[in-house]
Parts: sequence; C-alpha cells; structure tokens
Amino acid sequence: MRHKFTLRQLEYFVAAASSGQISVAADACNVTQSAMTLAIAGLEEALGARLFDRVRGGIVLTHQGEVFLHRAKSVLEVANETSRFPFHENSDLHGELVIATTYMVLGYFLLRWLDGFSKMFPHVTVVPLEFERSQVEQDLKSGKLSIAALMLNNLDSPGHLNTLSLARSRRKVWVSHKHPLAGRESVTLDELADFTYIVPRVDDGERNAHRRWEHARRKPLKWLYASSLEAVREMVAIGFGVTILPDVFFHPWSLDGRRIHTVAISDPVPDIDIGLAWPDESLLTPPAMAFRDFLRQSLNLSGGP
Repeated sequence: MRHKFTLRQLEYFVAAASSGQISVAADACNVTQSAMTLAIAGLEEALGARLFDRVRGGIVLTHQGEVFLHRAKSVLEVANETSRFPFHENSDLHGELVIATTYMVLGYFLLRWLDGFSKMFPHVTVVPLEFERSQVEQDLKSGKLSIAALMLNNLDSPGHLNTLSLARSRRKVWVSHKHPLAGRESVTLDELADFTYIVPRVDDGERNAHRRWEHARRKPLKWLYASSLEAVREMVAIGFGVTILPDVFFHPWSLDGRRIHTVAISDPVPDIDIGLAWPDESLLTPPAMAFRDFLRQSLNLSGGP
C-alpha cells in the first residue's frame, strides 16, 4: 500500500518544477534544501514514480513528473480556493463577465482562474474574448471594454489605464535536449546570436524579439517564425533553433514527447508582467469587480486599485 502525501509536499514539488533548482525552490519556500529534497523523495515514494531527472545545473521533470505537475497544481488551487472562499457556493451574484485577453495569456494563464471563478460564482456567465493586444488596448481606452488580462509590459500607453499585476515571470532561453547550450547555467545574448532564433508571431513576440536584439546590437544567425506557441515549442524541441520566452509558458516536453530545457540569460532581460487592465472604475461591472477581487485573494495580492 502506498503512503499518502501532503499538500506541503505538493507545494515543494511545484516550486521545484517551476524553478528547475532545488536550492532556488527551497529559498522560495523558506525551508532548507535537505528538507525539500526529503519531501520530494517522499512524494516520489508515495507515487511510485520518479518525478525529476538531475541534469547539469539543476533538475528537469520526467514525463511522469510533467503529467503529475498539472494534477498537483489543480489540487493546490482547489485547496487554496477552499481555504479562502469556504462558502462560495452560496453566492447569488448574477450577470456576465466579459473579459478580453490575448492568445498566450488566455491559453497559458487565464483559463484556470476563469474556471475557479465560475465554480465560485455559478450564476455568472464568463465570456473570454481573444484579440490582438493592440486591439484590446484600443478598446479599453475607448471604453468599449471594461476589463482585460494582458502582458502589461506590452502596453503602449500603460499610464492611460488602471492595472493590477497578477504574476511576474522570468524570460529564459528554450533549447532542445541535445542542444550545445542544454545544461548550461546561463548564456549571454552574444552567445545566442550564433544560433537560429525562433520567433513566435503572437502576443507581440515578433516586436519584442526584434527590439531585444536591436538593443543588444546583435542579430541571430538566422530568423525562423511560427504563428503558435506549440509550433515554437516543437521547433525548439526538434533542434531547429532557440527562443527566449517566459517561464510561465514553459513545459519541458513538446507535443511529440521531445524534451526541452531552459537556460538563464546573464544579460539584463526584463521579466514579463501579466495582469488586469481597465479604463475606469465606473465602467467595471459587478462580475468584473468580483473577478478582480477573486484574483487578489487567490494570488495573495494587496487590495485597492
């Protein structure tokens, strides 16, 4: 009979999976490295599966670990929701939450929070609308939209909108399992310029990539472009080139089961900031205000717009 595991073990596992290093995860969780190692080892024993492989410079999820990561996050989200909103089933809020967003924010960040909100407020109809960032920003400024979820760094005129930061994520280099840079602790942009660079043509990816390389005063050996994040992931995994993307969008396996690694960038590269934006408090509907408050509480954010 397998042993049971605890929520704390799940928290340590998710932290280690996110950072790729036991020492970094231990610091984030305010525990010793040995305590985190023992907790994860106990979790692996309880599951009867190896969750991590050790590589030069850290750890990477095994295929079993990648599958379990999604389940662990779901369990932690339910536990968090239950502790913060124990009586949410009695909510009598009605109406429609119309929230505009962009391709990557919707698919890789927002949906799980919309799901949690829907469970808490079953009488609210959730309507996510996916547009290009420029269109979302324009419609927010004109008052056509009351609230949106975006990468706040990409806004052209952030001063014209109210914003609430929800998550910050580091940008790293993505490389294939067999790439010469795999296993490196860090890499410079100058070193990256020797390889083909894969550019995602979504969520201002093309604009940001070209600006980054112009600032570095270098150009990659060659450019390749893709119109979806999954295509970028697969191209990296196959070994067609490298890319720079935020950790929040990272998975260590491509759709075809090829492994991907991340490498830190030693040059200064800004993090991405995912958050909510709205033009005016008076334009927020009750469901929109409820969703903002739901995210504040769920993500342990300070109150007040």
